[in-house]
Amino acid sequence: MSKKFFQLITLLVFCGAAAFACGQELPTSQDYMQSAQNALQDNDMSRAIEDYLLAIKLDPQNWQAYQNLGGCYVQLRRFTDAKAAYRQSLAINPNNP
Repeated sequence: MSKKFFQLITLLVFCGAAAFACGQELPTSQDYMQSAQNALQDNDMSRAIEDYLLAIKLDPQNWQAYQNLGGCYVQLRRFTDAKAAYRQSLAINPNNP
């Protein structure tokens, strides 16, 4: 392989690494919790549920996300899903009143 080819590959790798280093940080569980709250204010239940599920995916011990997810499911009359979310919230934080 030619020297130019290796220079091109090196340049591409360097540019990719630089782009990655300058990129934004990935969203956190709390970022998704805030986004879900914003969605609820906009009465966008579907987006709120998606955001709570993403918060849970990033932090499976986030009992507040499960609790709030349960509330969303209640509003949609998805009582079986609500019950499962509330149970998971209480399994993580059994002292939650």
